[in-house]
Amino acid sequence: MRPFFFSAIAKVFFYRLDATQIQYLSPSTRETFNSWQSEACPKIHNLTGITVPKHQPGHVVEAMEKEGGSLLWLGDHTEATTVILFLHGGGYIAPLLKGHLNWCRDVFLAAGAETGTKVAVAILEYTLCPDARFPTQLRQAIGAVNTLISSGFPPEKILLGGDSAGGNLATQLLCQIARPNPLLPSIQTSRPLQGAFLVSPWLSRHTNDHSYQHNERVDMLSSHTVKKSVAYLMGDDNDSCAMCDLGKLAFPLDLGKDCFQGLDTAVRHLYVTAGEQEVMKDQIVGFTKGVMKFNPKINLEFVVQKEQAHDFILIEGQRGILGMCIEDMKTWVKLVLVS
Repeated sequence: MRPFFFSAIAKVFFYRLDATQIQYLSPSTRETFNSWQSEACPKIHNLTGITVPKHQPGHVVEAMEKEGGSLLWLGDHTEATTVILFLHGGGYIAPLLKGHLNWCRDVFLAAGAETGTKVAVAILEYTLCPDARFPTQLRQAIGAVNTLISSGFPPEKILLGGDSAGGNLATQLLCQIARPNPLLPSIQTSRPLQGAFLVSPWLSRHTNDHSYQHNERVDMLSSHTVKKSVAYLMGDDNDSCAMCDLGKLAFPLDLGKDCFQGLDTAVRHLYVTAGEQEVMKDQIVGFTKGVMKFNPKINLEFVVQKEQAHDFILIEGQRGILGMCIEDMKTWVKLVLVS
């Protein structure tokens, strides 16, 4: 029951507060990253075998001047052969949490250590709403992928993904790789990415599915909070914006079957999760079925996590435990790394 207690706290937090209040009460993404690094550096070094002198920081911040935003690095990216581009959730209004960083350490860096693969994680510090709206975050994510490729990481050694809104952003990226929109920068890859992970991804602006009605009482999300986040992301006239050529990319599932066309040219391995008791479950199930139908070349793993709600891997990270979600995802990452 304890994870649902955390979920209930998050529900009140998102329901009662607006974006400005949430950001005022929360450390920024950079502040959380810096404070976590000072606490967790010994664990990272023990895990990866990296030796960093005491006077040197255990992390690197790489600014992307053209697009805005920055890459916050975990692990030694100068020696890494595989990189994870991590896109954190929070409805585009909440910053990175320490739970996200624990997740990155306990899944990605641990999987690298256990398989003998040199792995680094690049966390995208994107601009939150309402300071920026769609497609700013997508432009920054495209810039992040291009930065990784230009830094020498080939597409077949890049994995990307995230939770909730981060899963939304990751799906936008995959759609842009598969079917480039000329209104956006192109992604400099001619080969599929190694993998993508979508944890409780936010795929639609609609809230009329059965799982919304059935699970709203127990999930951290509600139709009210989702609609509020849509308005922050798309602006006050979000209905009109969502129907324009560019705005349609914001919520890939709302594209219909166009959402799925050509995704096997964008990624080789795909990992998708949904909580059995989360409001977005029906949409995630529908998305996964579409991917399977139109992209037989993708190696897809879909997990419906029993007795869990939205984004419980983040709750495991917040609690600092190696729970079922973290262990299951690490198993998938290890298989992808050695494939």
